[in-house]
Amino acid sequence: MTDIDGSNVPAPTNAALIVSPEKFNIVPYVKEEFVVQITNVSFDTVLFRMLTTNPLRYLVKPRKGVIKPNASISLTVMLNRSNLNEEEIHEEYDDFRIEYCVIGPNDVIEPHCANVSDIVKARKVEDKRQVHLKKFRCRLEPSAKAQKRQSGAENAKSSPLPSAATERPASPRQTESSNPSAVAAKMDPRELEVSTLAEKNRRAMAQKEKEWKTKTAIVLAVLFVLLGMWFMSA
Repeated sequence: MTDIDGSNVPAPTNAALIVSPEKFNIVPYVKEEFVVQITNVSFDTVLFRMLTTNPLRYLVKPRKGVIKPNASISLTVMLNRSNLNEEEIHEEYDDFRIEYCVIGPNDVIEPHCANVSDIVKARKVEDKRQVHLKKFRCRLEPSAKAQKRQSGAENAKSSPLPSAATERPASPRQTESSNPSAVAAKMDPRELEVSTLAEKNRRAMAQKEKEWKTKTAIVLAVLFVLLGMWFMSA
């Protein structure tokens, strides 16, 4: 039907779509797609196109199409993994909008509904009252793996710096090893006698070696003096 001036705007109708469900959840690597059913409950054929607040995050099939009276179609909403960084995902909500209008008497639909989106867009520019809206919402949830990773990162950021090591009392063995008197007190008398004798011998040998080095140095000095005097008198 055309209006008085011959335009392609259809007469006002009660075209209406029902979306089921109107809310759903998507979880990366767990449930990455959801099927939404759209039903045309009017007596007119409807043209529609899909819009979303985050077009890079989702793939929607089909994005446009034709729904006959009292008929239904299924939309598949899929997560676009190529534009997804799982580590940055937090709980978010994304909206989808269906813009639809009644097919005009002069509308010619191209194969695969290639021009449907342009028809709906042009109809909206011509008369906004002819284009209706239907919305549904997707809740994007981080996967359990991502939640665990994020929780670990947050705990690492919030954990305090390690405190300085506390001093511990020395063990009895360490105390004894640093105190010769304590070691000697626990030694057997025989062992103590042997140890004392060995220490005396070591000190005596060291003293004799020192005296021998001193005497040797004196003898060498006297020899050098005598040798020098002999050369001078020759």
